[in-house]
Amino acid sequence: MQSESPLPSRRELLHAKLDALLDACDLIPSHPQTFDEMENLFLIKGRQFLQETFQDKLQERIQQVETTTESKQCPHCKKKTQYKDTKAKSITSVHGPVTLERCYRHCPHCKKYSFPIEVTLGLASLYTTALTRLVTRCCGLWSYELAAENLAELARVHLSHTTIGTCFGLR
Repeated sequence: MQSESPLPSRRELLHAKLDALLDACDLIPSHPQTFDEMENLFLIKGRQFLQETFQDKLQERIQQVETTTESKQCPHCKKKTQYKDTKAKSITSVHGPVTLERCYRHCPHCKKYSFPIEVTLGLASLYTTALTRLVTRCCGLWSYELAAENLAELARVHLSHTTIGTCFGLR
């Protein structure tokens, strides 16, 4: 009889992702492997690693908090809600877009539907505060169009100039 192997720890998963990042360096042809090629690879793969790790950690936090009594309270009347479904939400951060699963709940008392975890963890916006601050700084220096171009170049965050205007309007 074969025993089940234990699930890998968070640390083991992070090390596996880092190993994959380093293995990607070996895929670049040895000659010529310029400084610029290596820097670009680490920039792209490093951001991808940060984005995936950020998303995993945030999803883990959501799952932790959703087991608490506070996360099951209606944000409107503070009474207990009923679980209805799990729904995805995409949020754009300075690390790129992240997609999160959270509980959709119904309050039988005030008859409203909500995502209480959004209130608890501050996930109500489509953009993180850090991204909004970065966009605000860029808009203070450039037009929305130039801000979009510079965000893509400097931070690898791709937003249209229309979205930049919307995000800038949040502050």
